[in-house]
Amino acid sequence: MGGIHNLPVLEADVLEGHIFAFEYRDAKWSWEPPAAVRLRVDRKAVAEAGGFRTPYKAQYLRAEPSSGIQPRQEYVYKVLLDTAIKEQMATEKAFLGKDSQLEQVEVGQAMNRKAVQAQVVAAQLCSLFAEKLPIDFENKPMVITPYLFMGTAGVSAIIEQFLPGLFQKYIGNEMVEEAEGDGRSEFREAALALAHYSYEYSKGKLIITDLQGVGNLLTDIEVSTDELIGEDGSILFAAGNCSKIAIENFQKTHTCNYICNELGLKGVSTTATVEADKESSAPTTSTKMTSLRMEMMTSVKQGLMWLRKHKRELKGRVYAPQLRASEITALCTHMLNPGPKSNINTDVANALSFSFQDSTDMENFLKHVHDNSKFVINATLL
Repeated sequence: MGGIHNLPVLEADVLEGHIFAFEYRDAKWSWEPPAAVRLRVDRKAVAEAGGFRTPYKAQYLRAEPSSGIQPRQEYVYKVLLDTAIKEQMATEKAFLGKDSQLEQVEVGQAMNRKAVQAQVVAAQLCSLFAEKLPIDFENKPMVITPYLFMGTAGVSAIIEQFLPGLFQKYIGNEMVEEAEGDGRSEFREAALALAHYSYEYSKGKLIITDLQGVGNLLTDIEVSTDELIGEDGSILFAAGNCSKIAIENFQKTHTCNYICNELGLKGVSTTATVEADKESSAPTTSTKMTSLRMEMMTSVKQGLMWLRKHKRELKGRVYAPQLRASEITALCTHMLNPGPKSNINTDVANALSFSFQDSTDMENFLKHVHDNSKFVINATLL
């Protein structure tokens, strides 16, 4: 768990810095000057690392009254994985076609800022959704408020309320519904309807995903947008933005439940309608290229996230693909304009090949990743 970005957390129990909140209505960071805080952070993680961050339990030892922070209450301090930062840098290079001019620590800071902004947007949409639910609806969903922590030596993290209890995931960041460990509860139906509400409220421009949490409190929310790249030339929202993949999965798989119907949410386009709309909109070559590049990198990220999640179970060494922007562009160009003797499926499978030393590891990997990927994920045994 070591690394440049999170080393200060492991060397000291007490951290000093400032916290920032993102204000939705003004679309800006508040508290200028920012609120000074002193934190005590447990050295042992409170849970296993997720796809992007490792959580540690924390307490505020000191906080300025203006911050609204309550000392001695339990919070969680979420530190970015160095592997997640490196993958983000590779993703930006693939999509934007250039190397980041920022150092790894600065990229981590930007990722944390965008993650806070994404969850604040999700919290606003969730609040509007909850207001429309019947007054007697129990356990209305609520997204907890995250804060950005900036410490010395460029250290940054996300701080939010600690949620004790059973953590339940309802929808993944690609809008794939998770296994029903809660027996198809009313709250699960509300979570699915919340995603539908966000899609309709934004007129199809975005959808909130990765709906998960404890009880009715949701956290670690992602936002997927119809357009991946913003006006400033950067990737919109956080690293979990699966863009059109999440939106198309929602369009193809969502079935309105009784909450969707009670709120008057419109039925979602069927697969056939989605395909017809695609044809009628006549996407440009540039749009197709962006979509293909995104889908290809998403498939690789799916594989990498699975490896990180199961790294303790893996028996042998694993080699993962390291795609360069030029390779992705060449493959996508080849797919859009295949030659008469080309075998693009083989080329793509080879480019997205993960190599394993253990056959059981390889079989488990293919079972969980291959069928869920946009592109063919290939695995070879060394």
